Amino acid sequence: MDWKQAIKEIQKAQEKNQLVIFVGSGVSNNSGIPTWWDLIKVIADEIGYDKCNSFKNRQEDCPRSECEERYEFSQDEYLRIPEYYFQQDASENHRQYYELIKNTLKNDEDSNPIDDEIFKILPHHIITTNYDALLEKSKNLNSKLYTVVSQDSDLLSKSDERYIIKMHGDLETPETIVLKESDYIDYEQKHTLISTFIRSLLVNHTFLFLGYSLNDYNLNLIIGWINYFKKFYNVKERPLNYMVSSEEPFEYEKMRLEDKNIYVIPLASLPEELIDNIDIPASFTNPLGEKLYSFLKCITDSQIYQKYIPLADILTEKYQVLKSYRKISVEDLLYTYSLGRTSIISTKLIFHDKEWYEKISDIID
Repeated sequence: MDWKQAIKEIQKAQEKNQLVIFVGSGVSNNSGIPTWWDLIKVIADEIGYDKCNSFKNRQEDCPRSECEERYEFSQDEYLRIPEYYFQQDASENHRQYYELIKNTLKNDEDSNPIDDEIFKILPHHIITTNYDALLEKSKNLNSKLYTVVSQDSDLLSKSDERYIIKMHGDLETPETIVLKESDYIDYEQKHTLISTFIRSLLVNHTFLFLGYSLNDYNLNLIIGWINYFKKFYNVKERPLNYMVSSEEPFEYEKMRLEDKNIYVIPLASLPEELIDNIDIPASFTNPLGEKLYSFLKCITDSQIYQKYIPLADILTEKYQVLKSYRKISVEDLLYTYSLGRTSIISTKLIFHDKEWYEKISDIID
């Protein structure tokens, strides 16, 4: 799907208060916090788990510490590696297991501009699989409108209109963390209210996924819920979902995701000059973060992305709300869509910006 069309649909969902933004570790990584994959590698090193012995072309003098191929784990292994560590941890209440997770992900940095821009969009709910507190640290005033939920009991005791749902727990309460295989297997039983609440949003909300890779197990868990929802309730039409990704899906993967109503927007599809039209914060250290920030800015500032859409198409869509009227006032016309600096003299609409006058003249002609 075209990135401009996706932004238009996301804006419509937000206007109806039916937008849910999912935040993955790729967003927190812009504040220097390791991703989910990086955490698994740390745990693998801790227990001495690698793929070295399974390589056919392995050499005896292989520089083990420099070889990234030793981390080429399967999806199952990414869940079982923390399970192995948990099982062999003999410390009281598995203190070492939780301390390793906390020490690896602990970060005193403030939220990054992507977190702030998410709040500027003002989605109905924000759901994150991250354990950190970056979202809560956001300086955007809209963050004060959200209540944090990290376990089922919070939904019962903190009734509110808008939530930040930390569906995989919080670093400050380690026992809530969902990471190892048994956590995922038992999720529906141990987090019944949270999982039921999220699935209820599938009925009429648009999901926007940020900071997830295409093979992320957390993403696939949500896809499983969407698939179950479609089959169990025989729902044929529901709002579309969008995933902003650093990767371009191959054709079969694209078909699989679109069958679940998830449309991938590759960051590479954004125009290169888009970043030039946006004031990018200096704190970004990688181009992917800059592009994701630019995409979100297009949602909060329509004038940015509308530079890539013909004005006639924009006016045709905006003026649909006036279609049923026989007569409209100039004030209503200008309120529906700003045409720059204008004034009214008698029955004439005066344009004070030459650029706007020429645009409108071209359309009228």
